[in-house]
Amino acid sequence: MRLSAISEGDFSIESDSVVRMRIVMNDEKRELTFSLYSPRWSRKINVEELDGFTFMETHAENELFKEQAESIAEDTLLALDLVRSWAKANDYAVKEIDPSLEEINRNDSSAKT
Repeated sequence: MRLSAISEGDFSIESDSVVRMRIVMNDEKRELTFSLYSPRWSRKINVEELDGFTFMETHAENELFKEQAESIAEDTLLALDLVRSWAKANDYAVKEIDPSLEEINRNDSSAKT
């Protein structure tokens, strides 16, 4: 996985252009927003938190399994859990948002590593 800064307070975590998470930090509102999507599949990836555990939608997990890339799902969910833990420790709210169509369809990473 690669962490890249897009701009001040705007980050991208990516794994082989299969799964990308964008995180935007708003210090004034004490809020982190994130979107999770796949540039390769050109769509949003849904996640759900249940009893303190984060799960990725079954369809995405199956696609990763077909590509023999199960570790990408695990790494992505771990990164999301770490983001949520940091936010909780620093008194930030966490909110999932839908990625823009431009983000979903962008196959190259314009972020700085």
